[in-house]
Amino acid sequence: MTNDECWQHLNRQLVAKNISELQYEQCFSPKGLDDCWSLVLNSGVTYSFYAWESIWGQLRVNADSLLRDGMPVTNAAQFYIDAQAELALTDIVLANLLEECAQTLQGDMQAWLLRQEVNAGQIADMDVDLMQPYLDGHPKAVLNKGRLGWGSDELAAYAPESNQPLQLRWIAVSESRCTIGCSRRQELDAVVRSAMTEEHYARLVAQVKQISTRQYNQHAWILLPVHPWQWQHKIKIHFQEWMASGELLDLGLAGDRYLPLQSIRTLANVDRPQNPNVKLPLTILNTSSYRGIPSKYIEVGARLSDWLDDCCQTDPLLYDLGTMVLREPVGISCAHPRYTQIEDAPYRYHEMLGVIWRDSVQSKLEANEQAMLMAALLQQDNTGDAVVQHLIIRSGWSPLRWIRKLFDVVVIPLYHLMCQYGVGLVAHGQNLTLILEAGVPKRLAIKDLQ
Repeated sequence: MTNDECWQHLNRQLVAKNISELQYEQCFSPKGLDDCWSLVLNSGVTYSFYAWESIWGQLRVNADSLLRDGMPVTNAAQFYIDAQAELALTDIVLANLLEECAQTLQGDMQAWLLRQEVNAGQIADMDVDLMQPYLDGHPKAVLNKGRLGWGSDELAAYAPESNQPLQLRWIAVSESRCTIGCSRRQELDAVVRSAMTEEHYARLVAQVKQISTRQYNQHAWILLPVHPWQWQHKIKIHFQEWMASGELLDLGLAGDRYLPLQSIRTLANVDRPQNPNVKLPLTILNTSSYRGIPSKYIEVGARLSDWLDDCCQTDPLLYDLGTMVLREPVGISCAHPRYTQIEDAPYRYHEMLGVIWRDSVQSKLEANEQAMLMAALLQQDNTGDAVVQHLIIRSGWSPLRWIRKLFDVVVIPLYHLMCQYGVGLVAHGQNLTLILEAGVPKRLAIKDLQ
């Protein structure tokens, strides 16, 4: 494809996803006869396309068939303008939405270019973290790469599809300023050590001691990682008071390299993949919300993940199915001392500084097992070939037998957790990790509990 052909293709794909998801959410009701459907909008524009209806009543739209008033669809932003009335968008919201649309398409283009180097079979063979730059992203969010607040340089440095590992910035914060949730106190030190060599750790500790001695600070210190962008644009500016008083010490870049995962703010350790993932605040608007670490969940987060993990270990059905939890043993949040005094301050000002440490799925794998996001199963390469097809072929099973096994491994434990324990998980394809062996679904890993 030429760049223009690729651009039009990605726009059609995005319009197809929007029609599918927004129809399912009952924002509008296309009319169809057999496989031929049309969507007549109040703007006077008609979209026509081929689609089939899933058992849940959701249309699966053939993107290549999309026509706008009889002409091929070439621009996703125009779709939002056309559907403004149906979606009840004010002009201000619509304009913001078009910016998210442009950012999403930029990310889609970068991922498409990256996928030119691989096919679906190669993606299916990749490590769960290393495959993420090749994925389309959140399967349900209609604009899943909004990232408002980042320009092209930040996207090139920090977006998953840029496939660029980064080092974390480290700070020391007075413990009196921290809200801490942890399974066991010793895990506070263990997670920090997991992010760097012993030499780097000793250097950071010595650095803190040296600065404390020079400034006559006698604080108990908590070591915190910070995303480099967040440090430059938020922490260094909004937390100047703590820096001036000696309650926050800048220790610079240090430790292992981390790769941004699809959620952007969760990063995986590239140098030692079995060590915990780190989830950090990023005060940018992505998938229609600012991504922070709220204090109100921190103190219960570790206990919740321990409890859910215990359920999976002791419940006979969950144990037999091998269902497991990627625990969040440590969470820390530092609320800003001034914004907390403003009752109705936007939530993003309360969630700028903190961290959640999460078990990596690699630390839970047995020999010959492979982890894969559920969202990756239907990922297609640039020729339209899907990852799941290669897994089924590799397994040697029939498609029906394979899907039945997938149902047993995924749906039954989720349903059991809801019925037996009242736990309802936001089980979209990025929060569920499928564990396979020889291409066959074997068990399920649950994550993202706060």
